[in-house]
Amino acid sequence: MLAFLWGAVAVSAVLAVWVWLAKPRRMPAPPETEMTIPKPEMITPEVFDQLLQTRKDDLFIMDVRGSKEYKSGHKLENSVNIPVAFIEFKIKTIPRDKTVVVTCASGNRSLTGAALLLMENYPKVYTLEGGINGWLAYKKIPRQQACDTHEH
Repeated sequence: MLAFLWGAVAVSAVLAVWVWLAKPRRMPAPPETEMTIPKPEMITPEVFDQLLQTRKDDLFIMDVRGSKEYKSGHKLENSVNIPVAFIEFKIKTIPRDKTVVVTCASGNRSLTGAALLLMENYPKVYTLEGGINGWLAYKKIPRQQACDTHEH
């Protein structure tokens, strides 16, 4: 009987260790691999309009929408289409000496694009609050008219 109890204790101990080892554990990342993603500063359509009027030559307007979306929708005058997925491949075409304003349809993808530029130490990077849709609302341009004319 004593041997049976010792056997049961041994089996229980082995099962307990096995269950403990089988539990998924979250290991903290080493500090050197943790990365903070910079948060880009947003500018309102009003501020962007002022920049266009006063410092147009100092601006690089980067539209990060997909190529099809860019071609079929409203475009800002002098904007350059670099889809967000291709920024790392086109990084050398983006001037460091200009103020970069990143835009997309609604302002979400532009945050990612601007953060990528900030991570590459671009000094002056902003996103257009509300994206193209915010710009159209500010300028009171109906969506259909914007798609028909393509530039404003």
